[in-house]
Amino acid sequence: KEVVNFTSANYLGLLGNEKLLETCTRALEKYGVGSCGPRGFYGTIDVHLDCEARIAKFLGTPDSILYSYGLSTMFSAIPAFCKKGDVIVADEGVHWGIQNGLQLSRSTIIYFKHNDMESLRNTLEKITQENKRAKKLRRYIVVEAVYQNSGQVAPLDEIIKLKEKYRFRVLLDESNSLGVLGGSGKGLTEHYNVPVDKIDIITAAMGHALATEGGFCTGSTRVIDHQRLSS
Repeated sequence: KEVVNFTSANYLGLLGNEKLLETCTRALEKYGVGSCGPRGFYGTIDVHLDCEARIAKFLGTPDSILYSYGLSTMFSAIPAFCKKGDVIVADEGVHWGIQNGLQLSRSTIIYFKHNDMESLRNTLEKITQENKRAKKLRRYIVVEAVYQNSGQVAPLDEIIKLKEKYRFRVLLDESNSLGVLGGSGKGLTEHYNVPVDKIDIITAAMGHALATEGGFCTGSTRVIDHQRLSS
């Protein structure tokens, strides 16, 4: 009897795919289990670089970087760019992994009501008006494309308008939208037909639609090079 499994994030049904299992087996036989070292030291091999290039090409970004664990992507990406004194405006509904990344950054964290663009606008306006130094600070908006805790889709088109009006950067987590939204599965940017270069930093865990371990961050060459040096 065939049934639909609603209890996992195996959105594309790739778990158990015979072709993938055969490919994984060959990779294990050739490379072993794990690199046994950090990426910046001796933990990088040819397939890592090839995968990073493929991700960037698929999403239409200049470069990308892999992480060995999905949650560690946000743990590392947020603190790599957001430091003490910076301002982060985040949706109150972001998942636990993002919340931890926010705390590790030691930035000033301000939450807006979940998926409420009027709340976001008011928050950005208040920050800009009350803090004369705000324009000189590094300022970020952190949202999920599809919220893990609610399943709601972020209105990216409105977020981009607010980002440009108030001059904030956007960190977008596409963990639950990659492979699901957009005509070719490129996620929320494709779903809303928003140019990918409008998003400063995109992250995603690969344990959902891609049915594997790890995560990645993608964006400009400058953004990715910075992570290779500091993450």
